[in-house]
Amino acid sequence: EIFNSDEPIAILHRIGKLLVKEVQQSILDGSYTPNNPATLKKKGSNKKPLVDEQILLRSIDYEVR
Repeated sequence: EIFNSDEPIAILHRIGKLLVKEVQQSILDGSYTPNNPATLKKKGSNKKPLVDEQILLRSIDYEVR
């Protein structure tokens, strides 16, 4: 459970981590328009849009202020 801590900052960190995972998973599971044939040729594979080198996935983060 997310809210099993009395410390509000700890709760916010847990929520942030949960949301990062949710956004990453929605990118991986998303039904996007397939890549353009020129993009597929450049990538050298039939990888899904937004997931080629996983730079976007690794860049998703959160911040508690």
